[in-house]
Amino acid sequence: MLLVLTLIAAAAPQSPAEHVQHLMDRDEVVWIGAKSPSPASAGAAAPVLLETMKGEDEQARLRALEAMAKLDPEANPEVFFAALADPSDAVRASAARVVSDFEPELVFDHVMAVLLGPAGQQDATLAAALPLLRNALEQPMLDLLQAPQETLERRTAAAYSLGMMGSGKAVTTLAQMVWGNEDWLRDVSMQALMNIKDPVTVPKLAELAGHPSDRIRWAAVEALGAFGTPEAIEALGRVAVARPAGDKDLSRRAVQLLEATKDPAVVPILIHAMDRNLAVRRIAVDALSNLTGKDFGDSPTLWIEWWQKRNDPAQIQQQMPQRQLLDIEYME
Repeated sequence: MLLVLTLIAAAAPQSPAEHVQHLMDRDEVVWIGAKSPSPASAGAAAPVLLETMKGEDEQARLRALEAMAKLDPEANPEVFFAALADPSDAVRASAARVVSDFEPELVFDHVMAVLLGPAGQQDATLAAALPLLRNALEQPMLDLLQAPQETLERRTAAAYSLGMMGSGKAVTTLAQMVWGNEDWLRDVSMQALMNIKDPVTVPKLAELAGHPSDRIRWAAVEALGAFGTPEAIEALGRVAVARPAGDKDLSRRAVQLLEATKDPAVVPILIHAMDRNLAVRRIAVDALSNLTGKDFGDSPTLWIEWWQKRNDPAQIQQQMPQRQLLDIEYME
């Protein structure tokens, strides 16, 4: 025994990560003073590993979690759920891989408990973990959102979760919620749609640009501007021309977002907008001048003639029908 103690005392001290790695690399956990080796088990190793997971060393926490995963994860699910809130991306990802193999109902119940708790949707660490749990949670959350018998609070939590997961599958249902009468669910569903960077979102955002609520209309237009795809640009062009809900400022904002794309493809859209919507004419002229370096003033006819001369007349006729200076339907 003296020899063993001497060797231990002389050994170089291990860092927390090295100590956890040592536990991971062994097939058995040997406790000094034991008469015989004990098999690695949650009962033997868990206390050391759990204590390590409370430390500041990121690598040590990661190794400890991986060691716990080698034992019996389902016997200690709270360990891995807690790790979903770890400040480290690597630790959260490691925990999510284990949690994704748990029973979906168990995962769903835990996430809902957190969302409905004091921190709720303000829990940034859970928000970062939700995309990692999409396979396990997407369908249960969508089923919950679609269940009118569920409480408003639970359905709103589901809408939030689907947005954080980036669920393209939920876009249609979320859009339906935005058109609904529950203000809280409507606003969270709108934010969820804005978080989903999937092309299937664009047509729904285009429809929501005509929503009765000015907050929803503006959010939809800003989201279209962030997409910047051809479909989104086309939708912004319609807003610039049609003045949804009579909102002149929204049409002007659409013009600004079109200009911000720096895409030459928006030039005919801007010309069409200045021709059809007097409310945006001045700002559209400024945008056209900035994009083209030309200055034909606020005469749509001059801009149309210039554009036709430098492009295929047949193409421009399809893109932008010839009109007179003013269209009385769109005048202020």
